[in-house]
Amino acid sequence: MDIERERVKEHRRYGNHLKRTARIKNEKEQLRKAEEKKMERQRQQEEERKDMAEREDLILERLRLDEEEAAEKVERQEKTKSIKESKWYIEAMQALMKEKLEKDKVKLPPLCCCGDTFWDSHPYTCANNCIFYNNPKAYALVLQSVLLSCDLK
Repeated sequence: MDIERERVKEHRRYGNHLKRTARIKNEKEQLRKAEEKKMERQRQQEEERKDMAEREDLILERLRLDEEEAAEKVERQEKTKSIKESKWYIEAMQALMKEKLEKDKVKLPPLCCCGDTFWDSHPYTCANNCIFYNNPKAYALVLQSVLLSCDLK
């Protein structure tokens, strides 16, 4: 009987031991799941932060590109305005020179080999290997020089 009692006690102890280990395993499993959820939330928050940062970068890039486009547009407008102004200036100088030269009856040689006469050369019609090609400043300087030399006569 003592043996039987001892077996029953051992069986109870073993059952209590199993319950306690099951409870500990359950607690550990719940802690692990809670930790996994916490890590998953942190990962999601990190992904959201990255997504927000990417969106911000895209928005900033878009704004920078828009600013660059606006600056380029303004630059193009200024360039076309400058080209128009230089054309007007060149045409006015040519008209002034024509008047002076017709009055003095002077015939000038061509400025470059792009035109047959002095008046055929123009920075926007010259060949691409000409010194006046897209260089209205140099052309205006030469015209001024010719005009000044005509004034000396």
